[in-house]
Amino acid sequence: MATQRKKGEILEARIQHALAPYVGRLTPEALAEARRLLTVTLTTHPVLAPLVERLQEPVAAGGASGVVAKDDDAALGELPAGKAHWGPKG
Repeated sequence: MATQRKKGEILEARIQHALAPYVGRLTPEALAEARRLLTVTLTTHPVLAPLVERLQEPVAAGGASGVVAKDDDAALGELPAGKAHWGPKG
C-alpha cells in the first residue's frame, strides 16, 4: 500500500522551511517575492525540479525496520575465538 501525498505538499513544506527564519524579519512583499523565487527555482531548475518531483511520488507503506542480511554477510563467517575485541586491550 502506498502513502499518497498531495502534489504540492512537499514543495510547500520545503518553501515554508526555507522561509521560516525570515518570517517577521521581512516585509510581506519581500516574503511573497522570496516564495515566488523559491517556487520557480524548485520547479524549473534542471537538478532541483526532478528531485522535488521524486519526493512527491507515492511511497510504499512502511514495513518493519531493522537489519536485512545481504548475501555477502554469510561469507563473513565468524571470527576465531579470542579475535573479536571491543574496547581497549589489556
